[in-house]
Amino acid sequence: MQTKKPLRVVGEAGLTEFALDTKFATNKMAYIYHAYEQNRQGFNRIVKVKLVDNVWKE
Repeated sequence: MQTKKPLRVVGEAGLTEFALDTKFATNKMAYIYHAYEQNRQGFNRIVKVKLVDNVWKE
């Protein structure tokens, strides 16, 4: 998975939710909820990703 902010993999952080778009069959889009770290602080975000050449990309 390629996101603009790297996944935080400490404790229970990381990729916590994944949902396919209702039109996934035609648009190859999904939504993820993940934790990331910035300046040693943990944050969460929701991101729209697309499946391109078998890789999920933001």
